[in-house]
Amino acid sequence: MSGATTLGSQPNPQWLLIDAPGPGYAGSVASLISGISRTRTGRTLLERLRASGCPVRIERPSPPTNPPNAWARLRDAGNIGAGIVVAYDPADWPNPAQRDAPAKDVVLFRLFEHALALASGTASPDAAELTVSTTMEAYLRERNGDA
Repeated sequence: MSGATTLGSQPNPQWLLIDAPGPGYAGSVASLISGISRTRTGRTLLERLRASGCPVRIERPSPPTNPPNAWARLRDAGNIGAGIVVAYDPADWPNPAQRDAPAKDVVLFRLFEHALALASGTASPDAAELTVSTTMEAYLRERNGDA
């Protein structure tokens, strides 16, 4: 059985869990989350996700995907209270086979946006995957020092 790293503070210290399937995985994911939280937009997104009350667990896709893929889904379809699974492996990003592949943190940020939409019941199965949200635009500006 694998361990997990917990990020968060009261009142729900276990709102965000990172699975620890092998050496370095949890630390790599935690480092990316720390980088995201260094931006105002990232902190706001993470706080909104925490405030949703829906626990989030980040897990390495199993089995590994080829080509690389990442996603967020309800742990139990139709039951938001059961939590959200974010399937993500930072080792997969950027995907060298994909032209203009997004960076590791950008993929994770997008997954957090999707997790928040799932938690709030606003996720749309028809949402265009390639659409860049205004939240993502703000994050990219802050991340790149353009804000």
